[in-house]
Amino acid sequence: MKEFEDYFSELQTNMVTICLEYVENKADEIFIYCSYEPKMYVFDFFYKVNKKTVHKHQLNKVIKELDSQQNQEYDVSRERQRATLRIGNENLKLIHQKCKEFNQEMPTEMKLFYDVKQNSLKAKYRYDLVYSNDDELLTDDIFDIINSEQFNAFKVRKENYNKIEGCRDCEKAEICRGGCFAMAYTYKKCETGEKDLYARDPFCFKDIEIDRNIQYKKGNKPLVHENYLCTWIGKPKK
Repeated sequence: MKEFEDYFSELQTNMVTICLEYVENKADEIFIYCSYEPKMYVFDFFYKVNKKTVHKHQLNKVIKELDSQQNQEYDVSRERQRATLRIGNENLKLIHQKCKEFNQEMPTEMKLFYDVKQNSLKAKYRYDLVYSNDDELLTDDIFDIINSEQFNAFKVRKENYNKIEGCRDCEKAEICRGGCFAMAYTYKKCETGEKDLYARDPFCFKDIEIDRNIQYKKGNKPLVHENYLCTWIGKPKK
């Protein structure tokens, strides 16, 4: 009969396996990050390939430095990324389920390190609430935000950046994905009164005209991201 440790180990192994399949066994090391707090599960992963640490969507950046026998592109399509993230999250939820069944404490944070060549898995766990105890941003706030109509609109724009004027044929579009949604949306609404999901960022770094910057009153100290609207999510301290 299986014990809790057997299930726990098996599910962690499943996480490693799916991440290894994602790169078709062509990686030196795998790093997996898991987080659990009330109502929220997070699973993410990245790799070390050819002595460089890269996120899951950046694998092909190191492809040119690999030897000729390994010189083929990784499949880092959005569909493949989503599928792997979904399976990883399912395993994390199963770990939580087993913790409940065996009356064990559920880790709030799991960091897994897998050495592919040595076939060695190391793990670090944390059991205190990392994000829920942050006075500036509560877990419920994040949950409400990422499920809001506004945030979903933001994701739609980012996934369809080729619909933004000037982005379709831009070689940098895959990196910036249309620039700052907040600035683009707000600027066009103020200028024309039109609400446009695919408004062009007026401060696209490719063709920005320094003399055309918005005028504002500033002090002597330089500002972070001058002339650019940053997005901050949180609760101000009372």
